[in-house]
Amino acid sequence: MRHAVILLALLLTAAPAAAEEPPRVGLMWKRTDLPATLPLQVQAPPGQDHVVFLHPADGGDAIMAGYVQGGAFFRLLVPPGEWRIRLASGTDWQGDEALFGPKTEWQELPEPLRFAAGSSRLNGHILRLDDSNIQAAPQAICRLPSWHRGVFDEDDPVGRQPREPQPLEPRETQSQQPREPKQLELRAPQSPHPRKLQPLRPPEPPPAQTQPRPRYAEPSRPNIHQPPLSYPDRRLRLRSVICD
Repeated sequence: MRHAVILLALLLTAAPAAAEEPPRVGLMWKRTDLPATLPLQVQAPPGQDHVVFLHPADGGDAIMAGYVQGGAFFRLLVPPGEWRIRLASGTDWQGDEALFGPKTEWQELPEPLRFAAGSSRLNGHILRLDDSNIQAAPQAICRLPSWHRGVFDEDDPVGRQPREPQPLEPRETQSQQPREPKQLELRAPQSPHPRKLQPLRPPEPPPAQTQPRPRYAEPSRPNIHQPPLSYPDRRLRLRSVICD
């Protein structure tokens, strides 16, 4: 009986830990106050899952980690700077500490990757995983101005085409007519001491009337589609696209 209990205890201690439900794809945790705005995309084939760790280039503990499911799209926003990339791979998830258990496979890039932001570009990287190694390539995302979706008609049956702008009405030109000169009437100032009044001079004749200068008339423009810059009720937003 005692031998059976000992054998059962040995079997229980030797049994592997039960697999847990893997976390959701994306950010697992972040241990830095730096803003995470730069893209890190990972392309991995199905069959294995991965955990991406970011370490400082000069050494130290990881500042953030993300869970990658094989065959699924993954993009992680990381802080600016230079970071060493380590990946843990496996099939049976066993928690944040054990990761994929004793069969966890580790890979690390030989050189740190630099992430930086420009005035209109977000400079990141894309990692492509295969069975043997990791291929890293730069990836930049451009921020382009774009009009809000309200610029399109909701009830337009032809692919939500932009509205046709209304033609601008010509400005009304006010006719310039010469003004008639006003007749000034001179009055003698009233004074308690009377004095001899001077005779009034006849008013001078008005100057010769000049013809008004012709105004420049803008040439007529064809009624073509204009960009919706003349719409006051539209909102401008920034659209993120992958640069070439």
